Amino acid sequence: MDPSDVERMRLKNQQQNAQRNEKETAEEESTVEDDVNISEELRRVRMLWPELTKRTLTTFRARGLFRLIDLSNEECKQLGRDLANCNQLESLNLEDAVGGADVGDCKTSFLFRGWTKSSSIKGFNAIFRALRDSQIEELYCAKCGIESIEINSDCIPRNLQQLWIDDNNINADGCREVAKLLQGDATLATLSLSNNRIGDDGVEILASVLQNNTSLKYLDLDYNRLSIEGKIKLLKLVNDISCIQATLHTNCTLHTIYVGEDTEEIQQCIDYAVTGRS
Repeated sequence: MDPSDVERMRLKNQQQNAQRNEKETAEEESTVEDDVNISEELRRVRMLWPELTKRTLTTFRARGLFRLIDLSNEECKQLGRDLANCNQLESLNLEDAVGGADVGDCKTSFLFRGWTKSSSIKGFNAIFRALRDSQIEELYCAKCGIESIEINSDCIPRNLQQLWIDDNNINADGCREVAKLLQGDATLATLSLSNNRIGDDGVEILASVLQNNTSLKYLDLDYNRLSIEGKIKLLKLVNDISCIQATLHTNCTLHTIYVGEDTEEIQQCIDYAVTGRS
């Protein structure tokens, strides 16, 4: 190799190393500056999850450790930015962390505004937009005061496999939105909706979309407002031999459906119908 080429390569490597060092220094200074301006509560959050500032966090579980209500709106946005920077984040657990329906909706808005760098998105509707291109596979939002959900068809999370939204106030309208996660090239394998306000109308919506779904394996609708007719609808979803057409639309992927032990006979029939599936 010509000596001049060697020298050019050496200078190029020096320049690249210098740029890399400048970038790392800038990130460190930015973190220090952030730490100076944040409250004790957000500083405590960062101490609980040191991987946040290192951008290596894989699991974030808030339950019992802190609540969004204890953070200011700007700090919620900063936490959202911290989480968005963690490209390895696979599990996000906000269970019982938002402080009730009204407050939770507000604080969650700011969390995901920071995540998406948007100033207009609101409430829990922002979650799915934020997660659209993320690596997150598990989302836990039980006891988050969710009363309504809106999911745009172009904001379907591409890697989401488990969705736990128990103990909220989701009704048939919410089921209509959740059903969008079960259409097309769906990835969702677990859907838990226990202890909401879902009635037979919601079951009808879910059962209809699940006739053509091949991803969902676990569905929990326990402690909802299902009548015997609604539960029979779910039984027919996995075991309908009333006619050839009905048999063709039987779901063969689901291996667990919970409808409640208050109608033990129907639950046993469902369990028997899905026995042996995996």
